[in-house]
Amino acid sequence: MVQAESTIKCEIEHVWDFITSKDNWQKFWPSGLKDVLPKWVKGGTLFWDTGEKSSIFDFVEYKHIGFGSDFMRHDLKLESDFNFTFISIATSPLMGATFNDGGVLVRKKLNETLFNLKHELEGDQK
Repeated sequence: MVQAESTIKCEIEHVWDFITSKDNWQKFWPSGLKDVLPKWVKGGTLFWDTGEKSSIFDFVEYKHIGFGSDFMRHDLKLESDFNFTFISIATSPLMGATFNDGGVLVRKKLNETLFNLKHELEGDQK
């Protein structure tokens, strides 16, 4: 598992609304979302603009979204601390998959993802 964390200076409701709007994913994730069907729920499906799809494995409103494929899982977790939101993203290989570089490239991409998310959300407040 590879993980990155950040603190965003805005309320958890704002962060949650932003990340559960499919139109915002291209602003912070490596690829955009075309659709989420039937909706953001456990058992739902994410349809990416790359043509791939991911299953939503876990979903707890304002706390956690777990999604991925048979070989890779991503977990976004949020915690609230007044006007701040702590967010972590973890990526785990599954079914014998591994990170060839020990996760260095994945950690870099997760940190870029959190930087982009933080920039989008904190920039909204100006």
